[in-house]
Amino acid sequence: MRRLYHFLLLFPLAVTLLCSCGIRHTAAVLDDVETYIQERPDSALATLRAIDTTTLATRSLRAQYALLNATALDKNWIDTTDVSVVMPAVTYYDRHPSGLNRAKAWYYLGRIQENGGDYPKAIFSFTQSMAFMEKMEDNRFKAMISAAIARLYSTSFDYEEALVWDNTAYGYCVDASDSILINSCRERLAIDYTNLEQYEKADSLFNVLIADQ
Repeated sequence: MRRLYHFLLLFPLAVTLLCSCGIRHTAAVLDDVETYIQERPDSALATLRAIDTTTLATRSLRAQYALLNATALDKNWIDTTDVSVVMPAVTYYDRHPSGLNRAKAWYYLGRIQENGGDYPKAIFSFTQSMAFMEKMEDNRFKAMISAAIARLYSTSFDYEEALVWDNTAYGYCVDASDSILINSCRERLAIDYTNLEQYEKADSLFNVLIADQ
């Protein structure tokens, strides 16, 4: 009887310790995924899918997991239309503003809305993301947001507005001194000029791209 009493007394403590260890392990895994998700999104997605989601026991962990999962899906060209994938991150980072994470949460919400064909909501989300980036120096991410907005305007046949945002993206690419991004922006600008029937400007940019090959 005494042994049973001791077991019943210690069991909740053992469960608590095991849960605590699981939470700490998951937190460490998520922090590690953040270090390589940009370069190895396939590995990041595999790691995220292997996580026991019952260990996401805090709102901050659920938000971090949601943002990383939405990022990994997007970077692996998996076009989910389920906004619930990223909403824990949007909700949490709106209530606990954390700079870049808040901007990223709104950006990936926009990507999911874009996948679902809800372009007005997607443009709103991208614009929110850009607003949160106002005082930050991540020009590559600013270029990505601007290009996303331009893409939606182009899809909606508003080529003038698409040109405005692609020019904005180009400026951020130049500020980032990233030659690959610069050429990507030039290609989009050339397409914008073609859509606007400004063929001389389009040809000039295409010639620059050919020369850089």
